Amino acid sequence: MKIKFNLKYILIPIATLIVIVLLSLLYIFYIRVIPMDVQLVGYSVSDDSMEICVFVGVSIGYTRSMDTQSNGEDLYLTFYSTHGLNNSRGAENTFTIDNINQYENIYFYDGLNDNGQDKFRKVLYKDSNGDWLKLVQK
Repeated sequence: MKIKFNLKYILIPIATLIVIVLLSLLYIFYIRVIPMDVQLVGYSVSDDSMEICVFVGVSIGYTRSMDTQSNGEDLYLTFYSTHGLNNSRGAENTFTIDNINQYENIYFYDGLNDNGQDKFRKVLYKDSNGDWLKLVQK
């Protein structure tokens, strides 16, 4: 009796497995999920006023990293969540920013506006005495 060997029954599961592994790796290493509800819990300024430490919180999940952008006197912070919902591995809620004496305002990423552009909200500002103050949200 001759056994008929059909290659498609072996190649389709292997190809499916390869696609699943590649998509998983892409998610783990390249996709960054941005929490939209990052809140400023607190902050502290160093004695020499050269760095500020911000303490953040989110309603669901954990933050893991922060990116900064500036346009002169304004500093824009974007926070990224850990991989997976409520995964505390690699989580951080305290972030230090150096050389803050050059900035007047600090903003947090707040999603996209109606035009699909990044939207930021002001959370800290420097008063006329050079002290950092938390903006009271209405």
